[in-house]
Formats: sequence, structure tokens, C-alpha cells
Amino acid sequence: MAVLDSSNKYLVDETVDNEYPLIASLLQPWKHRMKIAVESTINWYWLVDDLQDDGYKVILVDSANCSAISNVKIKTDKRDARKLAKLLKADVLPTGYIYPKETRPVRDLLRRRCHLVVQRATEYSTLQRLMLKYNHRGFTRNSIKCFTEDMIPRYFKNPFLKADALLTPA
Repeated sequence: MAVLDSSNKYLVDETVDNEYPLIASLLQPWKHRMKIAVESTINWYWLVDDLQDDGYKVILVDSANCSAISNVKIKTDKRDARKLAKLLKADVLPTGYIYPKETRPVRDLLRRRCHLVVQRATEYSTLQRLMLKYNHRGFTRNSIKCFTEDMIPRYFKNPFLKADALLTPA
């Protein structure tokens, strides 16, 4: 956590645990006159929600587009916090959209489903390539979708190949 004053002096410059009461107590003295930048890491939801519930103005930093923190050789949380504080003060942070907490679960579910669909398609292609490797031609992705576990021994006699083919869910 890094808090800068108007003369670029650090009022807070320390590593803190991910515990909101501790974070809130450190920010309390400047509550009504500060903006807060939160990096969009895997666990930003709870922090942004709690800060907004307490009345803070929060900016979600688009980490992927913030080359000042993503393209550095030595990357630590402390260095990132300092850099974000300076960029926030200069008003040059790339920001992300803070989805309303009510719609985030649906968005996350859709993202997860999309990931699973891509994974399934990858597995069909993997099995199709395995079939071609052993000269079992004529199998399209759609025909492979109809494969059942008991069909695998027809095409693969070697137990290692059977295991490889069975690891690919049809």
C-alpha cells in the first residue's frame, strides 16, 4: 500500500495483509480526500466492494495495459503500489470497468463456460490428431464427438495409447 501526499511524500508505504479492517484503518485519516487505485488482480472484488461501500472513490487499474508496472524487470507489490500511486496522482492510469457486484457472478459463469467449451474443442482436436497419427482416417470432429469409451480399444491396442485416448473426454 502506498499513499502519497501533495508533495510526493509517502504517508503510507508498507506491505499489509489482505484484511479490510487493517486497510481501512490505514486509509482512515485521508478518507474524504483521496482516490484509490486497485490493481485488477485475481482478488480485487472484495477490496473494491468494501472500499466503495465505505465511500471511497476507487479506480480499477487495467494491469495488462499498464506498462509502467507490467514491463518492469524487478516486480514487487511494494514497487507496484508506489508506481500506481504516482500514476494515479498524475491521472494517467489505464482503467478497467468495475462491474456491479450483482452481475459479476453471471459474467464469471459465462467466462467459465467459454473456457470449458474451448477446452472441449481442444480435446476433440487432440483425439482427432491421435487418430490420424495411427492412420485411422476419416474421423471428423463431429464423428469424434460420438465416440464412447468402449470404442477406443478398437483403434488402439497398445495400453499407453488407450490411456492417452481415454484421457481425452469424448
